[in-house]
Amino acid sequence: MKKLFIVFLTFFLFISQTQAFTNYFTFWLRLHDNEYELVPKIENKFNTKVPLVSIIYDDFSEWEAFKLAKTFKTLWNDRVYHISINPFGYNLKDLIDNPKHMWWERKYRALFRLIKKYDVKVIFRSLHEMNWWWYSRSSDPYRFPIFWKMMWNWSREEWLDRSNILFDFSINSQDLPAVEWSVPSQTTPVMTCNQTLKKTTWCLTFEDYYPWDEYVDILWVTIYNWWTGARKEDWAKWRDPFTVINEPWYRTFDRMKKLWKPIFIDEAWSTSIKVDGPYDELKLIDLYKQSHYREDSTTATGTKVKNDWINKLPELYTDPQVMWWAYFNADVTYWLNDRRQVGELDWMAIDPNKNFAYPAVLDILNSSKNLTFPTFYFDLNKKILNSKKWISEDQMLKIHEFISQIMVYKEGNLIVDWDYKGTYKYAKYQYYLEKRLKSDPILCEYINKKFPQIECSDAKKVENYEIKKKVFDYIINKVLTSPIKLSNWGICQQIEDYKVLLDIKSAKLNAGSNKYKIYEDILEYLNKYEKNFLELR
Repeated sequence: MKKLFIVFLTFFLFISQTQAFTNYFTFWLRLHDNEYELVPKIENKFNTKVPLVSIIYDDFSEWEAFKLAKTFKTLWNDRVYHISINPFGYNLKDLIDNPKHMWWERKYRALFRLIKKYDVKVIFRSLHEMNWWWYSRSSDPYRFPIFWKMMWNWSREEWLDRSNILFDFSINSQDLPAVEWSVPSQTTPVMTCNQTLKKTTWCLTFEDYYPWDEYVDILWVTIYNWWTGARKEDWAKWRDPFTVINEPWYRTFDRMKKLWKPIFIDEAWSTSIKVDGPYDELKLIDLYKQSHYREDSTTATGTKVKNDWINKLPELYTDPQVMWWAYFNADVTYWLNDRRQVGELDWMAIDPNKNFAYPAVLDILNSSKNLTFPTFYFDLNKKILNSKKWISEDQMLKIHEFISQIMVYKEGNLIVDWDYKGTYKYAKYQYYLEKRLKSDPILCEYINKKFPQIECSDAKKVENYEIKKKVFDYIINKVLTSPIKLSNWGICQQIEDYKVLLDIKSAKLNAGSNKYKIYEDILEYLNKYEKNFLELR
């Protein structure tokens, strides 16, 4: 009977909730020139949180290692780092055959030691876009998995595992390998390949480079968008995000899904200058200045076409395999100081130094669907796993059914989904629930009374605890005794009704009185509850 109950409960949770959970995501930014100082500036100026930052190195010099260590110390470990290190200018044959691997083993190990030292979570990318001709180390499916496994083994020799590093197999959305026997470079002749051509020509697609499941944690893809006339090349044309990632000739997205790994978009950007007709550099610059600079102090917001394009990106998250997305937030023209790059104009979407932000970027960063703890995708380390006895599957399902009546636990919603295959999922469910509940000891205390396994801080230390507890109990009782099961908005309505009552009462009080301050404290508590535990945006 107990097993039958668990099966029924799991089935109910899956049917009623899974479809609503598929559009959770994590959104982050690639930092212009790897400047970590931009993160606190963005967070403070635009009142948001950047949960993950992307840093790209074409080398990893001692100075860059020093700067990365400073980045870790400044931004610390409550976020995830996406770090790319690529042996720019080297081919895979030399990297493998050279006894010192052209000094790159030392550089990779230096990164891995930094990750271990600062106990940070890193998504590691190297040798990206191998299915293109562009880089000297690309278009080599024989040696690619060999060097990939060497990097993976070096990370394990430096005592890293899935609790602190995930390996990112990052492809381009188009299979464009160098022609046979040519040396890959930016001027190398290329050929286009798809699944039909492959049957007759044996041309290369991204699947040929795949180093097998054991060595790959995540699939990544890069997507770019230009406006017709924004570049000299004829192929430049405006395309929405899903068209880029799954254009009919390649069907890249459909093929990625067959590998059954989480899919992340690690580079996405779009130009914004709408130019119909031939390429005109001076016209591009003039239009850019018109749309991106302000004489007054108001925030510049760019163009509507690009804002609409960014707004379409969350549509990709309706597929449950697509989980993360990074905007390539860099200006390679250096604010028009490098005229050679005008064809790449306006990748930036947010810049606190120039008081500039696309509304769509801020909306996505602040979305209630944006996961609060991006470290959730990593395994729990051995120290945490051995720290106590964790809940079982039976307990997890019962806890989730109970708390779902009064709050939204996004990470938990994903874990109870049958599609989630994470290691030690029940421990991870409890760990992140307790982490989330730290911001509200009163809510945690309420859950702990029914499920003592959930550990909490002392709620009685909360300022005005007794009064807040009475307010909390009143609202929760209204929710649980409702003749219908209330949604997030229904719970919010109960809170809003109480806030109206507080407003009426506080309006009759002296603003400096102690009772007035208590009412203000309760209002702040209720606002935080709505923000932290309900999905309202």
